[in-house]
Amino acid sequence: MALEASPLLFNTNDLTLVVAVVQYLVLAILVVSATGEQRRASWLLAGILTINAAIALDTLLVWSDTLRHLMLQQWPSGLLIGSLGYWLQGPLLHFYTRALLFRESKFTWLDSGHLLPLCFAAIGLMLGYSLRSSEVQWRLMSGTEFLYGEWMKWNIYLRNASILIYGAWCFRTILNYRRRVKDRFSDASDRQHHWLWWFVGGFMALAAWALLIHAIGAYVDLALSDRLGIFTNYLNFLFVNSLVILSLRYARLINSVSDANLAGEAESINPEHIGRIERYMASNKPYLQHDLNLEQLAHGLSLPERSLSQALNRHFGKNFFEFINGYRLEAAKAMLASAEHQQMSILELLSESGFSSKSTFNAFFKQATGMTPTAYRKVNG
Repeated sequence: MALEASPLLFNTNDLTLVVAVVQYLVLAILVVSATGEQRRASWLLAGILTINAAIALDTLLVWSDTLRHLMLQQWPSGLLIGSLGYWLQGPLLHFYTRALLFRESKFTWLDSGHLLPLCFAAIGLMLGYSLRSSEVQWRLMSGTEFLYGEWMKWNIYLRNASILIYGAWCFRTILNYRRRVKDRFSDASDRQHHWLWWFVGGFMALAAWALLIHAIGAYVDLALSDRLGIFTNYLNFLFVNSLVILSLRYARLINSVSDANLAGEAESINPEHIGRIERYMASNKPYLQHDLNLEQLAHGLSLPERSLSQALNRHFGKNFFEFINGYRLEAAKAMLASAEHQQMSILELLSESGFSSKSTFNAFFKQATGMTPTAYRKVNG
């Protein structure tokens, strides 16, 4: 069976994929070169970018008539290898989120179990295509018969479903992080993790979109599905560029926390510790330090972090974030009501009272008083 190659090597859609492959690889190198304290997370992000480069390259080789023709002549078994990268997107996304948020997270041999779906998909690809004779491979791929077959249909459904499952797992990890960060840090700015929601949600949205397109091709209109598939290449290209820019800008702002649980076994609360905490807060005013964290306060009080955390939670009924910002709030209210501070702007005042985030200050103030700082100043100033 003959397959005629197009005289045009690349069309506009092909060039988009070529640029995407090059850019993904360049960005992967840049991410690794810019590694700081979060070196492991940076390598995992580079892995995600490299996998996307392999997927884009495979898409180019499979759907470009000219390149598919060349591959069938030179190395037919090389087609579709890159598509296995879809099965790595979910695990890498999970590992990246975990490494970025929890600095002491351990990767063990049990984590290799995340590669089992990839192994099954690779076996299926080999049995269905890669290990077949060159004549059979030519027949399957020259008319893209294999791409619309039953095995590929279920492969696409399952690999995108796996990304959705891993994405939900990442959201659970982020929520767990948000709870823990408020036990350790006094400034838990939303911008530290909102970009990560976009990062994970973007992969989930692309997977859901791919499932929709495939369903349209299977049950509605194959030609429409092909056109939407081409559009997906542009969406994926724009998304990955945006997530790299966001990760390079905001990943360094993440206050990674320990994987250890501060709660542990409940200890009896020592009344002397409570008195020490109250005296220290009143006399030393550590809450005025913008970047105060649990470790620093525990050191100043000469208390173990776990004992301090349990005292805050069980005696004061607050996590570290709420406890420290409660003192900051009282300092801010006093300045808002003071005649000598009437000339201070709200930004200056929140900084003087220990807050470093305007959004955190406004939300905390409104929740506690039921009014904005400006309204409170008018009523009490």
